[in-house]
Amino acid sequence: CHVIGIDPGQDGSFSCSWLGCNQHFPSLNKVKTHCRRHTGEKVVACFTCGGMFATNAVYEDHCVRQVYILIFYFNLY
Repeated sequence: CHVIGIDPGQDGSFSCSWLGCNQHFPSLNKVKTHCRRHTGEKVVACFTCGGMFATNAVYEDHCVRQVYILIFYFNLY
């Protein structure tokens, strides 16, 4: 996705420039995050396992799951 130089539409929303994708977003940052779905770009790494994630939110979900796995595995609850 090419997001540099994208101007908001008349309604103030930003459009994805990926061919065939007609989605609109309220901010340029949302477009950049969305474009990672098309490109497969991963920008956040887990320092524990080395897994790569497209957003901080997905990384945080990963971390929460790892804690639950450890609790279950070691019967820490």
